[in-house]
Amino acid sequence: MPNLYLDLSRYDIIQGVERLLAHIGSERLLYGSNYPELAVGPYLYYLHHAELPEPVLRALCHDNLARLLGM
Repeated sequence: MPNLYLDLSRYDIIQGVERLLAHIGSERLLYGSNYPELAVGPYLYYLHHAELPEPVLRALCHDNLARLLGM
């Protein structure tokens, strides 16, 4: 499915992001904060401490959404 993207804001499974990355890659994953319903800090803390390579972290937190929006 070329137009399927997953939001990680409520994906609270131990090593879940790492598992998704292994199965579908970083190009289809997005971090959306779901603010103000959810606190932004805890999940961003998790992502920044998951030992993800810098390009992958950047893709999840910014680049993928920018690409989808044509920026």
